[in-house]
Amino acid sequence: MRELRSFRLPAETATRLDRSAAASGMTRTALAERLLDEGLRRIRHPRIDFVDGPAGRRPFVLGTGLDVWEIVATIRANNDSAEQAADYLQVAPAIVEAAARYHAEFGDEIDRWIEANDALAEREEQLYRQQITRRA
Repeated sequence: MRELRSFRLPAETATRLDRSAAASGMTRTALAERLLDEGLRRIRHPRIDFVDGPAGRRPFVLGTGLDVWEIVATIRANNDSAEQAADYLQVAPAIVEAAARYHAEFGDEIDRWIEANDALAEREEQLYRQQITRRA
């Protein structure tokens, strides 16, 4: 469900929004919505930021090259132990805890990233096995 809201922006801010929207190929409204949503998420999760990539825009933990979904998947692979995941990833426990807190609030989003990665890994594994079979 969407709600109509009206905001007054300083002229300089509106101009920067228009320029950024044009440069990104997004509509002004879509960019404003993304910036507002991500800004509110950053307030609640200050160690989290967002990055564009081939698969889309996704949250990652600042100071690392790790996406939130990667850390959450590693927690799961380590018997749901944040401590073991931190050891495995060789990062401070606070990094893993930041990803876990973000997942607690936005679990559906992060779970979709994990599912998409698992599906890709499965497809790649099947292709690899087909190539091995053909060579044999």
